[in-house]
Amino acid sequence: MAMTETETKKETGTPPYWVSRMFSDIYDINDDPAGQHALEACAVSKMLEANSSLGAPLVALPNMLQEPCRTDYLTNMLSTFKNVGMVRHNEQYVAQMPEDYVAPLAALFADGVHRELGVELVSNGVGRYIHYRGTGAHHFIHVDNPSFGDATALVVLDYVPPTEPNTGSPTETRFVTSSGVQSFRSEPGNAVVFDGRYLPHGRTPLCEGETVTIALLGMMRK
Repeated sequence: MAMTETETKKETGTPPYWVSRMFSDIYDINDDPAGQHALEACAVSKMLEANSSLGAPLVALPNMLQEPCRTDYLTNMLSTFKNVGMVRHNEQYVAQMPEDYVAPLAALFADGVHRELGVELVSNGVGRYIHYRGTGAHHFIHVDNPSFGDATALVVLDYVPPTEPNTGSPTETRFVTSSGVQSFRSEPGNAVVFDGRYLPHGRTPLCEGETVTIALLGMMRK
């Protein structure tokens, strides 16, 4: 039986939960990205994309965070985890990024997006470090809470490949766009910016020994 609008708000408090649940019911993160379930999810995603503020589903920024900046952010992440603390959420270890590290990274993202799309973005002050570890750790297909901003900016800080290369496919971020499921591999320094409110996305399961560390920023239109 379908819940009423009042019951929905009472249980979740945030509409994105139900959009995420709908997409994860249609397309599991482990499904074939070219299969029938993926095609159905992409058809639904087309209706969401019209609301995006970017003018494109996503923009990839290869090798955006170069040395020694990447190592500096990774070192800061480890220090933050140790000295400030972290929380575990949906098979992720999460910590808030210090304010003085948010602004420089946001400037790099803003420059890349303006160069590729002509869209001007600025930081909304939200920054997080996220570390995935543990065989099977993943993040189901979901959309972001609108409070995160007009765009989500993601950069890979570190990646450790599986200890047994032939045990499965390496983890990747998948985006359910109107034109198909797109994959973003976990190459350190590579970045991607997308409107997470309207672009369903998730992470495929980690293999044995595999880990990935990312930084996420919330961005808004200038």
